[in-house]
Amino acid sequence: MHNFSDPSSKDSMSSKPRERDFKMTAEEAERLKEALKKEKFRKLLAEYAAEISDPENKKKYEEEITQLEKQRGVDVKFVNPIPGFVMKTVLLPERKKTFVNICQSDTIAKATVSKPAKKRRGEHWNIPFSLSPPREDLDKAKNKCTVYDAVFNTETYQKGQENPRFKQLLVDTALDAIEKELGDKLDRNVKYLMMPYKGRSLPTVIRTPGEKPPEKPSGDLPFTVPYPPLKEELGAKSHKRQEQQKE
Repeated sequence: MHNFSDPSSKDSMSSKPRERDFKMTAEEAERLKEALKKEKFRKLLAEYAAEISDPENKKKYEEEITQLEKQRGVDVKFVNPIPGFVMKTVLLPERKKTFVNICQSDTIAKATVSKPAKKRRGEHWNIPFSLSPPREDLDKAKNKCTVYDAVFNTETYQKGQENPRFKQLLVDTALDAIEKELGDKLDRNVKYLMMPYKGRSLPTVIRTPGEKPPEKPSGDLPFTVPYPPLKEELGAKSHKRQEQQKE
């Protein structure tokens, strides 16, 4: 799942370097401070927050984006993560506090299993998932921390809840993906928290080239869509994690 701004899934994610922290200038901070003193600004801000949080508005927005992207020859699928469990760890080498939400959604394909070649033990799992880019949040002490979402199929997630070894397989899949897809190395000594989700839930977006050609160039759209055109190297990929589960 770019961020929303463009929280796209790893299906459309670039591994290019990115800025980790938003830095506000002194002038911008002063302007915001002055604006918050005005009742009209606070009222507009509250109305905006309520509007974007409304489920109906959210659904309408997703439908509009889907239609606009289809005009550009791109199929869009929104993945709204259902909370599961949270891992706390640190980003290496700076040891910045980090949270990984392991989530579920029926939008993601189910995990499949195959038997390995003869005389080899275990099962070979193919596990589809969707991964969000990192986003900033605050911990209990109001210090900055980093949050990721890894979303698996609901049935696959439930299997992990019933089978500790399969749960570890999902955890390893998420941590490996964060390292390989985003270049962020996390400490594998994680702590499981008694909470279903860290931060504000944001949808991830899976974008793949559509079957139909673009109806019109992106420049003719009534407003700028929040996602850049798909690059050839980021086209429709299977993005499935294969692991060996020993017996």
